[in-house]
Amino acid sequence: MTRTGCIVRFLLFLCFLVMLPSGILTGCSGPFLQTGETVETGLKGSPSPSSPANTTTLASINAAISDMTLDEKVGQMMFPAFRTSASGKPLLIADEPTLKAIRQWKPGGVILFSSNLDTVAQTASFIRQLQSSSGIPLLVGVDEEGGTVSRLADAHNMGAVPMPQAAIIGKTGDPALAREAAAAMGEQLSVLGFNLDFAPVADINTNPKNPVIGNRAYGTEPGPTSLMVTGAILGLREAGIIPVVKHFPGHGDTLTDSHLGLAVVPHDRKRMDAVELVPFRTAIAAGAPVVMTAHVNTPGISEKKLPATLNPDILTGLLRDELQFEGVIITDAMEMGAITKNYGEAESIVMAVEAGADMLLVPVSLERACNAVLDAVKSGRISESRLNDSVRRILLLKAANRLEKARPEDTSPLPTQFSGTAAWRKLVSRIEAAAR
Repeated sequence: MTRTGCIVRFLLFLCFLVMLPSGILTGCSGPFLQTGETVETGLKGSPSPSSPANTTTLASINAAISDMTLDEKVGQMMFPAFRTSASGKPLLIADEPTLKAIRQWKPGGVILFSSNLDTVAQTASFIRQLQSSSGIPLLVGVDEEGGTVSRLADAHNMGAVPMPQAAIIGKTGDPALAREAAAAMGEQLSVLGFNLDFAPVADINTNPKNPVIGNRAYGTEPGPTSLMVTGAILGLREAGIIPVVKHFPGHGDTLTDSHLGLAVVPHDRKRMDAVELVPFRTAIAAGAPVVMTAHVNTPGISEKKLPATLNPDILTGLLRDELQFEGVIITDAMEMGAITKNYGEAESIVMAVEAGADMLLVPVSLERACNAVLDAVKSGRISESRLNDSVRRILLLKAANRLEKARPEDTSPLPTQFSGTAAWRKLVSRIEAAAR
């Protein structure tokens, strides 16, 4: 693409952005789109619990919550993985132990990994099996960022077309391409039956020695990165996929991989307001429905020596109260080393809920995680009204995506292949050419 063409596309994208909730270009927090409200492309936004337009939805959800047992409320807050079968082999079908766990604990979501994916038909069948075993439809998510983090690309029999890594898309300087790439990823996920993607990465790659973010980030500056993140949010939503913005409050300037140990972001509030928090503010203004926490310690903005995932100063004080985020807060995987090497399994689950997390991703054990929260409620450490707040946000998210009610089992023919591969490959080529 010529420089002039890129500038024209960028200006057109900025014109589109002004149609979004106020504050997006300045980084100020703004309201969510209302249920059914559209911005130019007809994208459905996440509902705001206080919106008059959602009075009926909110009343029905409150009624549903009042009818739920304590176990069911706790279950909705869980987002487990089922990687292997009882024999230790990759789990490619919903076997009886998996279905039993879903029926018993009624989790709000399930994440699939590469070990769960083989072909289009197999994956679609697996997800249908999971959904058919759940009363309230599941959020079914996957890590599909493109580039080095592409679960679809890891499934060599899938025939998917992975998008370039975020850093390459960022080099194009064209947020419209970020949107197109995210829409292409979302279209592929939608065919398979996924409804949520743990993307985009909103971290800024400010530390070349960072072992875990690097090229997963769109760039090294907050302004351009924010526009790319916003484009990705819009693209995923256009494809009917719920985006998850990660890793709050920023994982770009760390020296430790939080999969292995506790990372530290050393900066003070002035620096984080100017850099790390900018893409998250913009994403919230654009209507981001879900934000994922980071297992990073932030001594410059909180005196509590806790990772953000377990820190109420960060999740409640900063994200919920200051940035006015009304959507679902989900933790990064609770099985990661930053948590398991420093905190007890049950205690970390309870601390995350106390900090303000709504959903707990990949607990080491679904059963033990549920029991940890149940015990905390029964002992009075966590109130049931606190659970109600999280469940309300989860069900509002599901309602905005038509996932709030049980549905008849899907008996339509299973997809066997993707139909848009030629167009997606051309898109990859356009992005790579624009990045040169």
